[in-house]
Amino acid sequence: MFCLVIIGVLHFLTFTLINKEFIEEKRDIERILFDLYIASKSNEQRISTILKDNGVEGIAIYDKSGKMYYHYGNTPVYDDLPINQNNFVPGTSDLVIKKNVVEYVGYPQQRGAASQERQGFDLAQFMRELVTQRNQTPIEGRMLPLQTVYVRKADSSFAHRVIALRVIQVLSTVIIAMLGMVLWHYEKRNEMLLEKVNKRESKATMSEAARTLAHEIKNPLSTIKIQLAILKKTSPENASDYDLIENEVERLLTLADRTTNFLSNPLGTPKRIKLIPFIAEFCTRFEYPLLIANEPGTDDIAVNFDEIRLRSIIENLIKNAVEASEERIKNEHLDYKEPIRIEVAEKGKAGVRILVQDRGVGLPKGIKADELFNAFYTTKIKGSGIGLSICSQFVEAQGGTINIYDREGGGSVADVVLKRA
Repeated sequence: MFCLVIIGVLHFLTFTLINKEFIEEKRDIERILFDLYIASKSNEQRISTILKDNGVEGIAIYDKSGKMYYHYGNTPVYDDLPINQNNFVPGTSDLVIKKNVVEYVGYPQQRGAASQERQGFDLAQFMRELVTQRNQTPIEGRMLPLQTVYVRKADSSFAHRVIALRVIQVLSTVIIAMLGMVLWHYEKRNEMLLEKVNKRESKATMSEAARTLAHEIKNPLSTIKIQLAILKKTSPENASDYDLIENEVERLLTLADRTTNFLSNPLGTPKRIKLIPFIAEFCTRFEYPLLIANEPGTDDIAVNFDEIRLRSIIENLIKNAVEASEERIKNEHLDYKEPIRIEVAEKGKAGVRILVQDRGVGLPKGIKADELFNAFYTTKIKGSGIGLSICSQFVEAQGGTINIYDREGGGSVADVVLKRA
């Protein structure tokens, strides 16, 4: 915006300076015509001197149709002046630059005696007198219909000044536009860097919060485990119930340890995993219909990834797709469950793409897809906002990308790109 203002100011200044040059040149030519008017009344020989001293190569007078009445000077002028009828505004004039020559075309206006006395020079009267003096047929003082005066003047300095101002106008516009593009580029780059820093800070905050939460959960679970051991000794008749509780406590302790390990080491222990068989396992874990639609020749596509972390990614994406699909079925009272489509395809020569496509409610309006991966950000009533953030952390640790966008025809697509093994 600031660059546009500067460009506008420079255009206004250069336009003003160019207009000033044209006005001064017109005044100079009209001054020459006035000197010729005076000379024509007193000394005919002064006309040649005035023309030569001022660089005037030729003067001609034309009628409205462009036919020449009178010509003075050694340089040929137009026999028939190419006149634009729209420019016939009495009292105005045009100025055209051609190389080192300036062409002046004036449309003089007849003035009354009082105006002529006040102005001191009537160009229309001057033209009539010249035509009357040099035409074989006298004009007898009558006004020629909308006469036109043409002056051809050699003035390289004026042409150079105008050209220089126009070049400055163009160059300044280009330079400022380029500067604006550079500033815009750096501004966008800084925004991207700031966004990355904010994401890292958010992930660091989430990691610290999760570690703290896991630590706080483990303390009471350890106490429960100790009390269970005491109850087993004092009340052996309920040993089976105590074993069930103890197993659940152990599962929670393992989950807490695993969460801490996930966030402190997102890379994990990578190993070669074939994607199609790995993903096929999830089809039996969900009641909602899932469809694996891989491209031909992709059965052996594999990635180097930590098994637990890859399982967490696939499970999160399918779970989200199932929830979105069921929400749409509930809202629209549908009686058909369209299968969630899971597709594995090659991505270039060194990449592999995993697409989880549903026909659910789609992305909420007004929500940026990138926000879904922010820690603790959720659009669900009972959501925690951690699942997609952890998925993003695992994928990026392996040099991959993860995106979510609307699916054509309704629903959404989770798009994961990983390096091929």
